[in-house]
Amino acid sequence: MFFHDNRLPHWRTESRDPPADYVLRGSVDGGHRMSVSLQLLDVACGVCIWSGRCEGFGQRDQIARLVQAVATVLVKDVGRRIEALPGSTMTARDMVLRGWAWQQRRASPTNRRQALRCFEAAIAVDVDSVGARLGIATVLIGNVADGWSQAVRQDMARGESLMREVFQADVDTALAHVVHGTLRRLQGRLQESRVELEMATDPAPHSPMAASQKGFTLAFLGQPESALPHVERSVRMGSRDPRRPLLLHNLAMCRLLLGDIDTVTERLRESIVGNPDLSATHRLLAAALGFRSASADAGAHLRRAEELCPAIGTLASLRTWVAMQAGADFMPLYGHMIERGLRQAGMPEA
Repeated sequence: MFFHDNRLPHWRTESRDPPADYVLRGSVDGGHRMSVSLQLLDVACGVCIWSGRCEGFGQRDQIARLVQAVATVLVKDVGRRIEALPGSTMTARDMVLRGWAWQQRRASPTNRRQALRCFEAAIAVDVDSVGARLGIATVLIGNVADGWSQAVRQDMARGESLMREVFQADVDTALAHVVHGTLRRLQGRLQESRVELEMATDPAPHSPMAASQKGFTLAFLGQPESALPHVERSVRMGSRDPRRPLLLHNLAMCRLLLGDIDTVTERLRESIVGNPDLSATHRLLAAALGFRSASADAGAHLRRAEELCPAIGTLASLRTWVAMQAGADFMPLYGHMIERGLRQAGMPEA
């Protein structure tokens, strides 16, 4: 991909340049508040596939949002191109890219299965594919975290093995540390999770998911006040992130632990509009509504959460799941603000 300054009358690639499929074309307005306008162009046909404008461009979070937006569009468009290829011509790299394109779509069991199928196909073609290993681990660990795994212990064990192989291949990316940090939290190894997520945010301080997962781990350590700046920043940076519903859920949980019920309700409703398939979001909204005596609305969200994740339909089963991950300082906060709200919403004990 090339960058083209829009002040030039036209753009062209030189013979010495490597072939490019996309050109990022832009202009900068250096007025009182510097702004930038960008267009992402398909070189083959000259069509603009994305455009955006950013005010106050010097601010780091604004830059992060633009980078995230361009990266998301590129992954989706590359995935579209690869899907059009005959299956017999696809390389392992093509299959990995196609898997990430599915992973970038709205999180759902169906889209995760499609992504996993692509990553598994890639590793069948190239048994040494590190990208396929990271992709499979990302899907498996994400499914455990989101309540979609049908075999939690097996998926976590395979995710652990795959991440070990990824790091043995000297992969040191923010994504790898986010996935590993999430796995460590699911295992209840919170200090190790914190270290991994700090290793993710150091090289990628503008990654919404890295910031959000770091905050989520701090919350599970019983430190929602320390978590709040990280999850708030993740939501600011992730305005166009396809995983924004999860970012909003993580922010809402921290705020609920701190007793901010009104803001929690608003954020969770926004999250559900973006992705109605996250059981934890429906469950958390039911807890917040339980404090507001909105029993009918709370009951509807409890039922939806159980439909999406039948394994967690009682206070006892949820308490067991949370206790596997949480630190000792988290459980009193959980009992006071989440479990109490769910009980008032009508969630049965057993």
